[in-house]
Amino acid sequence: MALFDKLSQMLTTEITPDLIFNRKNENASTKVMYLEQLKQRHSMQKLGKRIHYDQSYLAELIHTALLSCPSALNLQTTRIVVLFSKAHTDFWSLVYEILEKQTPEHLFPATTIKIKQSLASYGTVLFFEDQQQIKKIQKDVPLDSVEIPFWSEQTSGMAQYAVWMALAEVGLGANLNYYNPVIDYKTAQHLKVSAEWKLQTQLVFGSIEQDDVKSDSNKNQAEFMVLK
Repeated sequence: MALFDKLSQMLTTEITPDLIFNRKNENASTKVMYLEQLKQRHSMQKLGKRIHYDQSYLAELIHTALLSCPSALNLQTTRIVVLFSKAHTDFWSLVYEILEKQTPEHLFPATTIKIKQSLASYGTVLFFEDQQQIKKIQKDVPLDSVEIPFWSEQTSGMAQYAVWMALAEVGLGANLNYYNPVIDYKTAQHLKVSAEWKLQTQLVFGSIEQDDVKSDSNKNQAEFMVLK
C-alpha cells in the first residue's frame, strides 16, 4: 500500500533540511507529500457512513497497519477488534447504557452528543493490550519486567497511530474515545473476548461530513530540540 511504501522510503533515508524542503531533490516531492499526510491526520468529530470501500478491504487495511507496527522486544501484545454494521451499533448502544448509569446527570447531555456522533460513524476499532501475554514476557525477560507494561502502552500507541494514518490515507476521518475502564467488563462480556485483554481506546471512523477541527499538532506544541 502507498502509505507503507512511503514509510519505508522515509525510514531508509537520512532526514535532512534539504530532503524535506528542497524540491529540486529528485525524491523531495514524495517525502514532502508523506509529511503533509501526517499533518492531515487529525480528529474529525462529524463522521458518516458514506464509504465506498467494502468491509473486507477496510479490515485488511487495518490488519496490515497493525502488522507493520514496531514494538519493543517484538512484544506483539496489541489486540484489535473491528466493528462494522450491527456490531458497531450494538457496541455504542451498550456504551450509552453503561454511561447513562455512571455519568452525573448534569454531564450526561454532553456524553449523549458524543455517543450519537460515534453511532453516526461507519465503524469502530477497539484497541486492547493482552495482559496475559505481558505477564508471560515478564517471566521470560525478568530483567525488563518492570518496564514491559510501559513498553506495551507505547506499542498500543503506535498501533493506534498506524491504523489512523492508514484510514486517513484512503480519505476516511476518525477520532479516539476513552470510555475505559468504566466499560471494560461489559465490553469483554459483550464481545466474548478474554478478560485479560485490557481496553485502551476506541477509534471511530467514517466519511468526513465536516472538517471543523484544526490539526492536533496545533493544539499543544511539543518542545523540540536539535543537538549536534
